[in-house]
Amino acid sequence: MEKIDLIQTHYLGDPWKIMIACILLNQTTNVQVRPVIRQLFARFPTPNSFNAGHHSEISSILQPCGFQNVKAKRIIDFTTAWNSGERDPNKFPGIGPYARDAWKIFVEGKRNFISCDKKLNLYLQQCNLEPGFLRRDNL
Repeated sequence: MEKIDLIQTHYLGDPWKIMIACILLNQTTNVQVRPVIRQLFARFPTPNSFNAGHHSEISSILQPCGFQNVKAKRIIDFTTAWNSGERDPNKFPGIGPYARDAWKIFVEGKRNFISCDKKLNLYLQQCNLEPGFLRRDNL
C-alpha cells in the first residue's frame, strides 16, 4: 500500500497547526494547501502570533486556496478560542466533522473508528495494518 501523506502528519505534536491544516483543507485540495500552509506558518508560527488585526494579511496568504476571507476568519476565530484555553474540538469555531476526526487520529491517537472522510479512512487502514506507522520517525 502506498504511504498516505496527509498534511496533518507533518505537524504531529502541534494540535493547533493540525487544526489550521484542517481549516485550510476544507473545500480545497492538498496540492493547493501545501505551499500556502508553509507560508502561513513561516509568518505566523504560533497561536500567539495571530490576532484579528491580521485578517487581510492572512487572507492574502490564503488566496491561492480560495475562500480566503472565510478561512482567514475561521483561523482567527479558532485561534482566539485556542488562546483562551479551549481544547475541546467539539467547541472550536470553524471546525467540522473532518477536523474532529483528524483530532481523534493525530492528537488523541485513536485508530479504531470510521471517519467521515475517505482519505482519513485510508490513513487509518494503513495505521492499523502497519504497527508503529504513526511514529514521528516514519514521517
